[in-house]
Amino acid sequence: MCQFFSAVITKDKILYDLNSDSHEIIIENNNLDDTTLKPDFIRVEYIPTDYNIFNHDVNNWKLKIDQDLIPDWFNKEKTEKEVIDLFFNKIVKELFLINNNQD
Repeated sequence: MCQFFSAVITKDKILYDLNSDSHEIIIENNNLDDTTLKPDFIRVEYIPTDYNIFNHDVNNWKLKIDQDLIPDWFNKEKTEKEVIDLFFNKIVKELFLINNNQD
C-alpha cells in the first residue's frame, strides 16, 4: 500500500504526483516500463515515523524503499537528501498552510 508521499526515482529525476500516492499512477503517467526484471527506476515513500503527516520535523521522517529489485545506480543516501529537500521545500509548502498569519 502506498503512503502519504510516494515517488518514483529514476537516474536523474524524482517523479511524483500531488494528486495521488500510487506508484502505479506515477509510473503510468511517466511512461516507465514496469515489465522488466531489471527496473530503471525505484519506488520510494517518504513517511513519518510517528504516522503523523502534520509533524514536519525532518527527524520524524524516513525514506522507505518499496521494491525488492534495486538498480545498481541507486544511492539511498543521495536520494534521501534529494527527497528531503523536495519534500520540505516544495511539497509541504504546496499541500499545507503552515504558520499562515494572514489577517
